[in-house]
Amino acid sequence: MYLQVVTYGLGGVSESEYLDVANEVAPRFSGMPGLQAKIWLEDRDLGRYGALYVWDDKESMERFMASDLAEETNPDFVEVESEGFGILENLTAQTQPVLQLVEERRRGARTR
Repeated sequence: MYLQVVTYGLGGVSESEYLDVANEVAPRFSGMPGLQAKIWLEDRDLGRYGALYVWDDKESMERFMASDLAEETNPDFVEVESEGFGILENLTAQTQPVLQLVEERRRGARTR
């Protein structure tokens, strides 16, 4: 598995405009080959947003970065940073229940 952390500022786009666009493009990530998960990030105090991607492998990330979708989702972003990391699977296996918590919260939100 391969992990990618992308962070950026919104440039001249308001947070509301950003969230409108993000909600429109989010479904396009579902079922993307090689993408296991995308976790959307925000730090309103710093004006930084981003995503944590969990990929099958580095090649899947590279295919995405060269895709039209990658280009379409960030034309106005500023100070874009992207870092990729291999995952230490043995250690992660001991601590990944945190990710299961996200799924549980999502299920709970559906029943509310």
